[in-house]
Amino acid sequence: MPNWCNNDATLTFHTEADAQEFFKVVEAYNADDQKNTLFGWFVPVDEEDNNWSRSEKWGTKWDAQLYNWDIQGNTVYLGFDTAWGPPIEVYRAGMDKGINITGYYFEPGMCFTGYFDNGEEEFYEYAQCDSSNVREHVGDNLDDMWGISDMLKEWEDDVALENDSGVENFG
Repeated sequence: MPNWCNNDATLTFHTEADAQEFFKVVEAYNADDQKNTLFGWFVPVDEEDNNWSRSEKWGTKWDAQLYNWDIQGNTVYLGFDTAWGPPIEVYRAGMDKGINITGYYFEPGMCFTGYFDNGEEEFYEYAQCDSSNVREHVGDNLDDMWGISDMLKEWEDDVALENDSGVENFG
C-alpha cells in the first residue's frame, strides 16, 4: 500500500476548445481502466509498461485517483491523489503540449510538500520541523493550502496526551 500524495493542479490551455477536449478525457476517466489512463493522455504507456516504468514516465507509480475536477473557460482544475509522489513528469509533458500547469502537492506520510509552476519547482521536506517552525520552512502558501502546521500541532498534542496518560510510545 503506498503513501498517498495529495495534488491540486491547474491546467490552462490556449483555447476553451482545447480545455473542453481534455475535460472530456477527465470526465470519462476510470482509475480501474489500465488502457485509458489520464496520465497517458500526456505521456502514453504501453500495456507492457509495469508500475516502475510508469513511475519513470509519469513521476508516480500509478495513475491519478481523481476526487475533484472542474472547468472554467480555458482552465481545468484537478484534485487527485498519486502513489508516493507528484506527477512531475506528466506536468513537464503537458508543458511540451503548450499547456500552462501549476501543481501543488503534499505527502504527509513522508513529510514533504512543494509545487511545480510551469517548469519552476520547489520541494520541501519538513520531517525535522514542528508546528512552531514548519511555516517558516515551507512558506505561507503551502502551509495555508495543506494545513501542515495545524496537522503537526494535532500530532504533537496527541503525543503529549499519550505521554501524560502513562501510555508507552513504542514508535
